[in-house]
Amino acid sequence: MAVRSSSDPAFYAVEFLATFRLTILEEPTMTIAQELEAQILRYYHAEKWRIGTIAAQLGVHRGTVQRVLAQAGLPARAPLQRPSRVDSYLPFIQGTLAQFPTLTASRLYQLVRERGSRPFPPSGCLASTPSEGGSLS
Repeated sequence: MAVRSSSDPAFYAVEFLATFRLTILEEPTMTIAQELEAQILRYYHAEKWRIGTIAAQLGVHRGTVQRVLAQAGLPARAPLQRPSRVDSYLPFIQGTLAQFPTLTASRLYQLVRERGSRPFPPSGCLASTPSEGGSLS
């Protein structure tokens, strides 16, 4: 490998790339004022405000609020796990698919509807009410 001198134009290119690579690899440091951190913590703990409300009130991103709370030792919340509209029909759907594995989703939907309920709209269905002179059946 040849040693490059400062008179070689490639020397400057190599130095620039090495410096550029180092600056890219460094993590950016973002700091906010201690007063703002104190407000975030007060709103969250004392006032019981939600993260989105605090962010909107203080004019900061909700990620900033989450970061301040995480730095204060508060664990990140997992998203709320809500029951699916199809959960009550899962045993029927799974049993039917075990018996008839090539059954299409549209036919499965019809079978669920025939059981006396309309749990969810079929895919691609935008209308929730009948159009003039038409029906939904």
